[in-house]
Amino acid sequence: MLRAESLTLRQGSQVISRSLSLDFARGGITALVGPNGAGKTTLLRALQGGHRPSGGRITLDGLALTDAGRRRWQARIGYMPQESRASDGVTVLEAVLLGRAGTLAFHLPDAELRAAATLLQEFGLLELAGRSLATLSGGQRQLVFFAQCLAREPEVMLLDEPVSALDLRHQQTMMRALRRLTDARQLISVVVLHDLNLAARYADRIAVLAEGRLRAIGPPREALSAPLLSEIYGVTVRVLRDADNMPLVQSLV
Repeated sequence: MLRAESLTLRQGSQVISRSLSLDFARGGITALVGPNGAGKTTLLRALQGGHRPSGGRITLDGLALTDAGRRRWQARIGYMPQESRASDGVTVLEAVLLGRAGTLAFHLPDAELRAAATLLQEFGLLELAGRSLATLSGGQRQLVFFAQCLAREPEVMLLDEPVSALDLRHQQTMMRALRRLTDARQLISVVVLHDLNLAARYADRIAVLAEGRLRAIGPPREALSAPLLSEIYGVTVRVLRDADNMPLVQSLV
């Protein structure tokens, strides 16, 4: 269980979130949604250990995140920020292997290479293994960095707008992989999404944030209500049901 308890998060003198409490269970995907400036990215960075709360605490399986234990904490987490970076001289295969940097020696075991190749094949990138990251599209780079996160074999996946540069097919590819691996490895997965319908399709729970406050949390059918979404986004919204009885959010102009 990953738990945030009464978090206060600041950027300089500005309070981003106050008294924010959330639990994230193993084997589940939680989507963080809400308008720009809601505090989603800051919360994700706090869970990863990259942003120090000014109040409250964060625990993973009862172990509190502390300054002294920050590096060990981060070793358990696969984190993909909005803008992932690596030297453009790095090849696709090397970028994925960097996800295993804490375990690799000067000699690369065949098993490590096979595991990296399997990840690249899953995302349709195997033929690009020898290409420099500089030659890839933004969407292809997103998939490479997602594979890099998975190569760490994390207990927790924290993804900040991972599908923002992807076309429809590759959005589905990434989210299906996250769903499958979350189930198979019993990961704790937290993903920031702007696409509410994508969140409804793949997340077990949706946490709706606005102005640093948790406005709703629960299964998509409960969390995505038209009155709440209309209020926080400032547009008229209606919530329908698709063929699988899942919420389908539409904004009305």
